[in-house]
Amino acid sequence: MSPHSWIHRRDRLEIRIGRRSEPVPEPIEALLLHGPDSLTADVGADLLRLDATLAALARRLRADAESATRAIARSRAGRGATAAPGARTLAEVMAGHTRIIEQLDDVMVTIDILREFVIDLAADGLLRDTAAGWQRDPEPPAHVEVILDEYLAADLDRRRARPEGWGGTALSGIEEWGAHWRREPDDELSDLPPTYMTGTWTLGYLPGTAEVYAVRRADGPHEFWLLGRGFTLDQLSTILAPILPRMRCPNSLILAADTIHAARRPHRLRPHAEAR
Repeated sequence: MSPHSWIHRRDRLEIRIGRRSEPVPEPIEALLLHGPDSLTADVGADLLRLDATLAALARRLRADAESATRAIARSRAGRGATAAPGARTLAEVMAGHTRIIEQLDDVMVTIDILREFVIDLAADGLLRDTAAGWQRDPEPPAHVEVILDEYLAADLDRRRARPEGWGGTALSGIEEWGAHWRREPDDELSDLPPTYMTGTWTLGYLPGTAEVYAVRRADGPHEFWLLGRGFTLDQLSTILAPILPRMRCPNSLILAADTIHAARRPHRLRPHAEAR
């Protein structure tokens, strides 16, 4: 059961957190009360679902803006030509582009309001883990080695590879720790419950090199992150067990990378170093 609950009070929506209650900001309140999804008993899941809906809308608007930009370029290039029947004028195309950008700005402001609200709540459970995820830098940490593609990673060290039927090589990894680790902006909207964003990253272990890795499996190159070396399979399972429940929280991949890095075993000092 969620440790938090919704409260309707004087036509306002609030969140009860222990003995206190916090009013929901008006833009978020309207979307929660009058949006396509009904509120449930799980406050955290409701807020994550709204964030996912807004993020998916922002992604679509960015694609629309790029399409409108290309249409403007085509319109400018064909100014001297006879316009096809029903074709929009340059002014109409530019006005459409402006409307899309304004809508995108509104969505991004709303996302910021939602995330700042959740962070400021200082709540427990899913809301706490979500707030922590939104505050993580999604860029690869300094201790992570990034390789463009998992097939290239296999080619660079043949101990990582297994032959494929088509003549190439693939990772010979053990992938037992979930395939939905999240990193912005790589997330996708899930069609399965709970219906908020899901990740596109898989964590794995390479027995031949004792390496821990993450690989993105979605459209485009399967980017490969080397997260650590020198672990056994049992050690890795023990290290990841406490954070597995947070896989569907924002930027959980960064949490996994930092957790693995923190658990690395220090190298023994050489005798001449110990003598210093």
